[in-house]
Amino acid sequence: MANHYKVKVQVEIAACGDDVDDAPTKSGVGAFEYVISAEQAHSIDTCEQKLLQTNYAALRDAFAHHLEVVSRQYALGAAGSLAECEVKPYRVDGEIGRITFDTYWVEETEETAGDKAKCAFPTPHAQEWYRTTGYKELALVVTVHPPPKDGVGSLADTGYPP
Repeated sequence: MANHYKVKVQVEIAACGDDVDDAPTKSGVGAFEYVISAEQAHSIDTCEQKLLQTNYAALRDAFAHHLEVVSRQYALGAAGSLAECEVKPYRVDGEIGRITFDTYWVEETEETAGDKAKCAFPTPHAQEWYRTTGYKELALVVTVHPPPKDGVGSLADTGYPP
């Protein structure tokens, strides 16, 4: 069994004859495409924004898929079967934005009581979102240096995704 993970990213910007899209469209797990006009592709600022929108969509999707697989593997190792598990949504606030994915919660039995965690990730409280370290650092920067009231500057100036 593999004990390492490879994170792989490939970005391609190529001319095509497809119709222009309104938003990135999913083409696979962690894979998105965004057909933009030639005018948008030739504008440094607009092209950058379209590239980031596509990138963030792909990152969130790949990250959510990976974490769901990790949760499923944990549950199979702890319970031996997914039939023994309860599926619940898990919410994360991170630098790449908000993601939600399914987690598999192991029901305790007399045999497993106290031996295993119920879930592969920290247990959130009520409607709480798990906040990544990067998100916490970003929130601190935004709190300490809020955007000016004259409208110049925004959360986007911090590099935080829309």
